[in-house]
Amino acid sequence: MELYTKDLCLRTVNGEDIDEVARMWKFEQGTISAEEAQKAIEYMQNNHKKNKTGCIYHLCLAV
Repeated sequence: MELYTKDLCLRTVNGEDIDEVARMWKFEQGTISAEEAQKAIEYMQNNHKKNKTGCIYHLCLAV
């Protein structure tokens, strides 16, 4: 999923976001490893699959 405006792009998180996920996932404790970040991305993607029209189970977007 990708949504664009003139000044903004929102899209679902993917593997290209691994460095940012590692930096932000546990921001209170510092960065997490690339392996942990990949697991977090997989968690988000698996939850996105549960979304249905009219019922959002999980939504995590990259800006």
